[in-house]
Amino acid sequence: MAAASAAAVVVAAAAGIAVAAPAAAAARGTRAGLAVGLGGAAAAGAAAALLAGAGPGLLAALPVAGLAVLGAGAALALARAGLPAAAAAGAASLLGLALLALPFLGDPLVEPRGPGRGSPAAIAVLLGASPTAAVAGGALGVDFLRSPRAYGGGDGSGLSRIGAFYAHAAPSPAGQGASTAAAGAALLLLARRRRGP
Repeated sequence: MAAASAAAVVVAAAAGIAVAAPAAAAARGTRAGLAVGLGGAAAAGAAAALLAGAGPGLLAALPVAGLAVLGAGAALALARAGLPAAAAAGAASLLGLALLALPFLGDPLVEPRGPGRGSPAAIAVLLGASPTAAVAGGALGVDFLRSPRAYGGGDGSGLSRIGAFYAHAAPSPAGQGASTAAAGAALLLLARRRRGP
């Protein structure tokens, strides 16, 4: 129960960071966006550590930090490409929120009641790109895809197709956080080049 509560706290914090980091980056620049995002990730990790232990809490912060870097990078790259600051921040926020919701958004696309040809590969992408999967499953050991809290239906009817019919593995929180942060860093470099000397 402590792990599930920690996962809920961290994912809720990540949703806030997905909005706040791009907004700060678009309004005040790279340092502000990263300070807001990484500070929020550290606070989320500290909260998870209090609820579930130091090791899982630290791991849970890594995908959130990666999401913050991606959000700041996307907002700045879009602003440098000519979008108004508010539109750039909004688009980058939507990207972060979509990544958090990816297992839920993509679940209806997976073939029900058994392995379709493309479903295992689709599941690997849906879970691998999602900070939610890395935080809940990878860092805190919560199988949220089989959780009635996430999908309702205590009799099993409301469970996700992924959770109900497919074997799945949570992504590594360190790997997922690093890959997301690398994408964000690439966008930050792109934004800096567009700005020029």
